[in-house]
Amino acid sequence: MWLLKNLKPDFKTIADFRKDNKQSLTNLFKHFSSICKELGLYGKEMIAVDGSKFRANNSRRKNYTKGKVKKQIAHFEQSANKYMELLAASDDLESDETVKLSKEEILTKIAEAKKKIEELTELGKRIEEEGELSITDPDARHMGTSNNGTDI
Repeated sequence: MWLLKNLKPDFKTIADFRKDNKQSLTNLFKHFSSICKELGLYGKEMIAVDGSKFRANNSRRKNYTKGKVKKQIAHFEQSANKYMELLAASDDLESDETVKLSKEEILTKIAEAKKKIEELTELGKRIEEEGELSITDPDARHMGTSNNGTDI
């Protein structure tokens, strides 16, 4: 970098260099591997150097982004509204034969939905600060793949 006066090559320059010097780079990697083997740095195991993607310990359900939290909050608000409508309908009806849930069950479900909305709102605040949040593995991040778009 000193000789080049901190000149930084473009990605196309690097790609062309690799394309034009394929045999030399192949020989370099073979030589590097043989030196590592002679020094006992690794022993006939599969290794990956830079740019490798490893499946994280986290599941998709435990990974939250801004969009995912907004969708979930909307879903639970809609659920709470449906339960409120059911509760209002059961108040209007004299018999409980047409309503499948009792008032207590509906109130419990409304409370659960409100609690979940509060939890997701708190989670949303944390995501605003951190960008993305993974519950099981804090270091795991959402990444794009070629096997259906995304992976954790």
